[in-house]
Amino acid sequence: AQLIKAGQQMEVVRSGTKLGHVYNLLAYSQGPRKDFEPFLITMLRGDSEAHPRFRHPGTEFIYVLEGRLEYRHGDQVYLLEPGDAFTFTGEVEHGPERMLDDVIRFIDIIVYTQEDQL
Repeated sequence: AQLIKAGQQMEVVRSGTKLGHVYNLLAYSQGPRKDFEPFLITMLRGDSEAHPRFRHPGTEFIYVLEGRLEYRHGDQVYLLEPGDAFTFTGEVEHGPERMLDDVIRFIDIIVYTQEDQL
């Protein structure tokens, strides 16, 4: 079991960090293999109008807590609003397309399979 108290989550550097996005890792494992990565991601309008694109193994799940944004997955753009849950394969290029509010906050979980670990 692992308990990380509020305010003690580890802030990590990801490709969106250089654009001002904040990634708080909500759980982590020691060692070379990870089964999943849960993040609390905060985006602030004005940090940058450019948004990173991602492509990685695994399945990704987003749950929107605050704000609205358009999110690209491949050729499709989806409107994500508070309370929306969005699941997709990480192997297709994806990422935020456009922020519709000043603050966007969402839980992002990437789940890896055994094949992803090889």
